[in-house]
Amino acid sequence: MNSNPELESPSIILDEYALGDQEEWNRRQRWLLFALVTPLLASTFLAKISVPPLGGMGFGISMPLTLLITALLACTSVFVVNTERLLLYTALIGTTGLVQAVQDARFSLNSFIFLAAFFAPFIFQFKPQQRAERVLGSLNAYYIFGQVATCLAICGVVQYGAQFVIGARYAFPIEFFLPDIFTVQGYNNLNPLSYRANVFKANGVFMLEPSTFSQITALGLLFELSFWARKSRLAIYIGALALTYSGTGILILIVGLGALVVFNRRWDIILVGACAVGVLAIFAEPLNLNVFLNRATEVQSTGSSGFARFGAWVYVFKEHWLVDPFRILFGLGAGSFTKYSFMSQYVAAEMGFSKIFFEYGLIGGTIFFYFLIRLIFMSRLPIACSLGLCTMLFLNGAYSPTVMGIFTSVLLWPVFAPKLEKVDESITAGPDKLPES
Repeated sequence: MNSNPELESPSIILDEYALGDQEEWNRRQRWLLFALVTPLLASTFLAKISVPPLGGMGFGISMPLTLLITALLACTSVFVVNTERLLLYTALIGTTGLVQAVQDARFSLNSFIFLAAFFAPFIFQFKPQQRAERVLGSLNAYYIFGQVATCLAICGVVQYGAQFVIGARYAFPIEFFLPDIFTVQGYNNLNPLSYRANVFKANGVFMLEPSTFSQITALGLLFELSFWARKSRLAIYIGALALTYSGTGILILIVGLGALVVFNRRWDIILVGACAVGVLAIFAEPLNLNVFLNRATEVQSTGSSGFARFGAWVYVFKEHWLVDPFRILFGLGAGSFTKYSFMSQYVAAEMGFSKIFFEYGLIGGTIFFYFLIRLIFMSRLPIACSLGLCTMLFLNGAYSPTVMGIFTSVLLWPVFAPKLEKVDESITAGPDKLPES
């Protein structure tokens, strides 16, 4: 896809679609950008930062900041409620609440309230005034995400190389210098290439762990291919993705690239991908890329993090979920997954798909993922980005701050779904189809 200079920066669109009242335009633009960047920046550059007692519970400041900015912008009439999203949200909370009501065992009310609070910002959108703002809302969001993803990718590449020059202590400053009470606990921030290795996988300096860094890098690469296709940015993303040594980003990339090839007829991607694989194969030994092959077999190793995330949940389900048809339909109650996981043969990590279906059953779990996937496709993102983000949902925890930041900042707040005008459909379809007037 040819690069479109109009998508290089949202400011280029400003003169063409400027509003009559310049002061009002500037005010609303500041509010829009404030709304857009806060959740995304909080879930990326502030992902590791927390305050007591949230850090010890595995939560950072991104969710409180997002809820705070949501309330602020709603109270100042910058936000309005999207009716269809509100109906979907009501169906989600109503269904999962009903599932709790029929439970025989006690469930965690706090866990259920957390679910309701986490997804509450998803029902809002920026209040559209004129057609120009509708255009700028979408373009700003995609542009900002691309810039954030690129910045993180560069940080990851520099970080990996820096540990050989200045040492891991300074290449990973948050892990070594920030007190534990101000960081999010329970994540694999410092992840060595192999057991007892003194070289660590890149996490982009700011991201929680290499896995989440690889996911946002892969998603940034899909955005780049869908909108701009700048060769320098693509090279940065590929390099950063390789240095995470994480398979989750690769999975997102495979799904997204497959969509580009099949739906957009981007056959050139196959050739470019083959060349990239060839180049990486040449440097496989010095870059320790054999770690990727080891990760592929790690799921079968009971002591590995890969098994805890993608294998151990099967044993938890067999021992506690599949034994009763009632549990299959309605689950075992909010907040129950961790307790039953420790009672099983193998302790499983809390992945979104396993936690939600275990706690809310087929009924609640189906509504939960329908809610999120429906929101993705309501946003009218390019198909590659949409499917990549869908894949991301199943590779994270149920309440991932990264997912929250991307949903609010990129998909839901700035994009006016579901029934968009023709102009909005043309924008989100790709960079070659901007409105003419």
